[in-house]
Amino acid sequence: MKPNHFNFDRTLYDILQQQHLREFTIRELRNEYAARLDGCPFSLVQIRKYIYSQVRRMLRIGWVKYDTVRLNRNQVYHLLNFPETTNLVLISSPIFNTSTTDSRNIKIKDGVHNKSEEEKYLKSILDDLTSKIAFSIGELECYKGLIKTLPQMKKRIESEYIKSTDEKNRLLGHIKAINKLLEKNH
Repeated sequence: MKPNHFNFDRTLYDILQQQHLREFTIRELRNEYAARLDGCPFSLVQIRKYIYSQVRRMLRIGWVKYDTVRLNRNQVYHLLNFPETTNLVLISSPIFNTSTTDSRNIKIKDGVHNKSEEEKYLKSILDDLTSKIAFSIGELECYKGLIKTLPQMKKRIESEYIKSTDEKNRLLGHIKAINKLLEKNH
C-alpha cells in the first residue's frame, strides 16, 4: 500500500524539476546535489548513499522507474509524474540533520585546537538548528489550527502533532548543548 504522504527533500525536488534530469543516474543527481551543498563538509560517498536511498523510496511509490537496460553501475532512471494518490510534502534537507553532525568533524592537527574554527563550526550548526526549530514551531501551529478546523481528523492530526513536538524538543536540546559549548569557549 502506498503512503498518503511522501516527505521529500526540497533541494532534491528542485534538482529533479530541471528538464535535463528527466532521465538520470545516481551519480548525476549526486553531483548536482553536491554542487548545491557547496562549502558543507559532506563526502561524495555520504551524498551518494543519501541520494540512492531517496531514489529507492521514489521507486517504491512509482515516481521513478528503471531504464529498460538494467546495469550494476550507472543505472539510468526515468522520472515519472508524481503519483496522484500520494501527497508530496517538501521538507528541508535531512542531510543537514544534526544527528549526522558526528561525521562533520573539525580537522585538528596534532591535538592543536583552533578555537576560532571550533566556534565557527558550532555557530554554523546553531544557525542550521535555529532554522529547523522555526520550521518545527510553524508545523506545530499548523497542526493546532487543523485540529480546530478539521475535528473529524483529530486523531490523525494529533499523532503528527506529537511527532512534531518530539522533534521540536529534540532540536531544543541540541540548541541548548551547542549554546553551552559556545558559552564555555568564551
